[in-house]
Amino acid sequence: MHLRKNREALVRELLTLRPSAGVLCNRQVVDAAAWNKRKASKFELQELWKIFFRDRKVLVIIGELFAPTYLEFFLQGAQSAAARYVQQDEFNDGLAGLLSDLRANVEDFDVALVVGFPDPLGALLSAGLDCAVQTIDGGLMTIQPRAGKSHPEPPPLTSTTSGGWAYPRPHLRRDTRWLLLNGQWDVHISPRDAPALPASFHDGVVEVPYPIESHSGGSLRISEHELLWLRRRVPSTNWGRTLLHVDGCDWECSIFVNGVLLGTHQGAYDPFTFELPPDEAVWEIIMRVWDPTDSGCEYKVDEQPHCHRCCESGWQPRGKQSLQPGFIMYSAATGPWQSIWLEEVPQACLIHSAETHLLQPRADSGVRLEVQVAPGCELNAKLTASVLLRGQTLVEESSSAGAQVVDLPPLPELWSPDRPTMYTAQLALCDSTCDRVTFHFALRWLSKSESHGPKEEVTLLLNGEPVFQSGVLYQGYWPESLIALPGPLALEELREIKAMGFNLVRVHATVLPAIFYHFCDQEGLLVWQDFPAGDGRALPLWDSARGTFEQTGTVSPLEMDEIQRFPESASNFWKELEAMISWLRSFGSIVCWVPFNEAWGQFQTMQVVQWLRQFGGNRWINMASGWNDVADLFPGMDAGDLVDAHNYENLPYEGLRSTFQLWPLPMQGRALALGEYGGLGFPLEGHEWSPETSWAYGNVSLTAEEFGLRFLELGARVQELLCENWMSAVVYTQWNDIEEEVNGLVTYDRVSKLPRSTVLDFNRQLKEAHARCTRKWDQKGAYS
Repeated sequence: MHLRKNREALVRELLTLRPSAGVLCNRQVVDAAAWNKRKASKFELQELWKIFFRDRKVLVIIGELFAPTYLEFFLQGAQSAAARYVQQDEFNDGLAGLLSDLRANVEDFDVALVVGFPDPLGALLSAGLDCAVQTIDGGLMTIQPRAGKSHPEPPPLTSTTSGGWAYPRPHLRRDTRWLLLNGQWDVHISPRDAPALPASFHDGVVEVPYPIESHSGGSLRISEHELLWLRRRVPSTNWGRTLLHVDGCDWECSIFVNGVLLGTHQGAYDPFTFELPPDEAVWEIIMRVWDPTDSGCEYKVDEQPHCHRCCESGWQPRGKQSLQPGFIMYSAATGPWQSIWLEEVPQACLIHSAETHLLQPRADSGVRLEVQVAPGCELNAKLTASVLLRGQTLVEESSSAGAQVVDLPPLPELWSPDRPTMYTAQLALCDSTCDRVTFHFALRWLSKSESHGPKEEVTLLLNGEPVFQSGVLYQGYWPESLIALPGPLALEELREIKAMGFNLVRVHATVLPAIFYHFCDQEGLLVWQDFPAGDGRALPLWDSARGTFEQTGTVSPLEMDEIQRFPESASNFWKELEAMISWLRSFGSIVCWVPFNEAWGQFQTMQVVQWLRQFGGNRWINMASGWNDVADLFPGMDAGDLVDAHNYENLPYEGLRSTFQLWPLPMQGRALALGEYGGLGFPLEGHEWSPETSWAYGNVSLTAEEFGLRFLELGARVQELLCENWMSAVVYTQWNDIEEEVNGLVTYDRVSKLPRSTVLDFNRQLKEAHARCTRKWDQKGAYS
């Protein structure tokens, strides 16, 4: 008999009761021998036992094979506990008499734990006692803390693009010494309530910059009840002033150097820096990491009618990471997942980041170059910028003292996918000493048309010209390294994306390293950047409860369209949003912010749009990709620049045609985007992560020929949609397969499912249809 635990119950796997039993009163019978320890973390089973027994009266029924080593740990939170030892000869007198005696013993307890009996006696006792008290069969209680591993397990698939790390911040580079600390770090795992610095590290190693859960990183699971500790000893560089950079660490990361806490950073998707203490012969760097992932905030198919402060924990931005991956959720990542490195810096006020924009929305506009300085700087330094194009100096300008802004005359070329012009600025921020960096930047301007289509929709303009954006959903997962790039060579697939005729990647539910966005700058790929979701989910449009609420008026429309967060969640959302935007503003290829997707974590939508308008730089705002547009609830307010629908040709839609004809919300002054479509499945034999559970959004093809035919048929339907409305963008789901999902154009290990020429022809026909159909509108926007 197979039983699945409730969410608050003891273990995460399907557990087996042996031998078979009849109908049970309780659903928490456990056979410890059936637990898959390879999927459990070091202390996870012990922590789950402890949580289960907390504040309960427990009777432990002990057989002759049990050594009570861990009982004190398990029962330390129990309200009370007692033991009843069962001798083998009591079974010889008959099971019925023993059960009758035990039932009398358990009357004053909340739960009975049966341990130390050989199969099948423990299961028989548990089944016999089950209707008298909630009973747990602990088997032989073989749940020792899992030992660490010195070598990671090989992945079932690999993209063969690992290794070869280079300078981690190519868009903003100092001409000083630097040192990568990627490679093996010692590992220690402790319970979360043991935060003191460990004396030893005997739980194996992790290979930075890969998450410890990944095959490249270490293949170890870390639960929300545990702390991950990493250690590396680094000889002093004797550089003078040295910075330690951590480019990504999920989620809460504390840095200790030689036993002293330098600081703690919360946030998986923005880099952070600490200055190392001088005059040390060796730096012993220890990282303490805690990551709740989605614990307490799991994705549920049977969601609550609406989310009102439904996540007390697990509310931090995490994208699609889950401790219980499956369906649309993927494997979790804990700790460092980007490079860790040292950098020599001068004894000066330091340039932290830089960005540029046109002062006016026209090609002959002047240019403003602005830097952000590191915390603690005196604001009396002078900024000098020398701008070069293809090695030739164009202009040199300086700011006044104390200003971090330089205004430049017009520059001759603008950036676009067809011509990705990159400028180089030699920057110097000087007081008594100077900090010098080389900054590479793309210069472009974004706007919307004044003319409009049949529903008052407008089109998006790049450098004053219409740009039809055809892209792929890019979720940034790899089989060997999960959310981490396996290596710089992985970026070569961006060239393949463009070679297939796409000009856009939508970075979905994640943030990628600086080398990714710099590569998009150089190659001419437009980027839509999602903010990784956290917290709960607002009520989907297709939920039956929503229809009831709408008819009865028992829940306001805004309560259905937005969640309410606990104060800690709300505060953290704004902190991490600001952190992400502040460092990504440097990259001109990023043309659109997507703060919310399909109602995940969506709250204070209009305030988010207003903030992005003020601080997001010259970029379009797609306030709610999917279907959770709230513009109708705030008439007259800035609702962003796009109306974005996801249509996989199932309910509430019937095919792609009329996607926006059926849209009930205001479109005036906004562009139209098909933010997700397609999802056609094709499981390529030998390249599936989980063949027994593979799935896709759309129809699943069994042959490459069938997949290619369905893909081209889909293209024809998209062309019809392009001629119904004035469309600006379409985004195909998705670039690559991920774990159980097989709806990629390439497999999880990056093997193409279609010839490049087929996809190129698909995009050529979309572009031609868009150009042909948009000519049907005259300059006033009337349909002719």
